[in-house]
Amino acid sequence: MTAYRSPFITETDEPAFTDCQFASGLMLLAAWTAGEAIHDRHGNTLDAAGLKQLRERIRVLSGDTEGGASLEDLARGIARRFPDLPPLPRTTAPVEPLRLSFDDLWARLQAGHCAVLNGNPSKVTDPRSPLRSMQANDDYDHAVFVHVARGERAFVMDPLGRGRYQGAWVSKAELSQFASRFMTSSGSPYCAVAKRGQESSLERLRRQMGERMRSLRTELAMTGCRHDRPVTGPAGRRQGHRGGAPMMGAS
Repeated sequence: MTAYRSPFITETDEPAFTDCQFASGLMLLAAWTAGEAIHDRHGNTLDAAGLKQLRERIRVLSGDTEGGASLEDLARGIARRFPDLPPLPRTTAPVEPLRLSFDDLWARLQAGHCAVLNGNPSKVTDPRSPLRSMQANDDYDHAVFVHVARGERAFVMDPLGRGRYQGAWVSKAELSQFASRFMTSSGSPYCAVAKRGQESSLERLRRQMGERMRSLRTELAMTGCRHDRPVTGPAGRRQGHRGGAPMMGAS
């Protein structure tokens, strides 16, 4: 599941570039579900028009349809469009927020997770960074999708990309500078973090089967304890189970 990579989703398909949160969120949603959230009814990945329509639908459901948006808007829209998914894990959640430093986030990105990260490109000191100069003025609050981190670099997909852009490798230092724009009271960067493939139908089935097997083992252990007690026959002689194994369900 970790090999799946979301298709790049741009926000530049509209005159006003205000959908970075939802474009980044849709890329995370795709990675979280191994692509299933962006499939059509035939199981094929939505085309650009379909992805735009889904992005806009999530935004409408969020209740915020104008200007910039927050991680809370994103989480609300995803929850209403995909009610079977668990709440989006994020550091800004009003209840049970993620608490992690940037280094903690980096460790997760190196261990199979992806993220929507909020920040500001003007905080990045290197003007040659891929996070800079997507617009004439770099001083704007923004959201990007971080697919993975390897070593001291992360693969970032910036919704402001266009044309042949599919993402770029960004240094840890540059991404940390970008994220420094927003910090929670506990010192966490503003981000939503999910494990790639964790909410695919296959992984859900595996978890359900695992829970069922653990339940069955518990039931068998309890039944085995009852059957392990000596059984006495009419003459008071102890009788064992033939074949040396308990006869489950035998009457």
